[in-house]
Amino acid sequence: MIPIELMAAKVEETVAARRSPEFLIVGRTNAMRASDMDDALRRGEAYRRAGADLVLLSMANRPEQLRAIAERLGGPLMYLAGRGGLAGLGMSLKELGGLGYKIVADPSTPLLAAFVAWKKVYAELAQDFGGGQAKVDWSPVEHEMLGLIGIEKLLAVERATVEKGRA
Repeated sequence: MIPIELMAAKVEETVAARRSPEFLIVGRTNAMRASDMDDALRRGEAYRRAGADLVLLSMANRPEQLRAIAERLGGPLMYLAGRGGLAGLGMSLKELGGLGYKIVADPSTPLLAAFVAWKKVYAELAQDFGGGQAKVDWSPVEHEMLGLIGIEKLLAVERATVEKGRA
């Protein structure tokens, strides 16, 4: 694990190099897994002193840990949900917010929900393989998804920057 002083210096340099106040700097440590809670808290304090906008003690996934972090470090904090997502935590977003967690990231729940949906869709396709009859018109969903990611802006960048083929 990186020495605490070196990581705090990295946070300080990042803060000094910031060009926009809208760019948030998260001081993150995996010390909960690699060391212990007290070491993780000391690191969080050092990153906060170094200017981190939020502190994330990764691998803290029990309510009592999250409460202890909030009590000692104060907000604003970030929480990265572990296995099972927020549903497995036993705390609501409102409770987390009340403790000072201003950013909550849950990569597990959407991935698990997508997996269930993929299994269902592929099972339905397998049942009707070769039948040629679409069960759902996905065009509206595709249109919404492409609009959300701003596909036209991305394609404009690609058209403007991709080398034209040789004749």
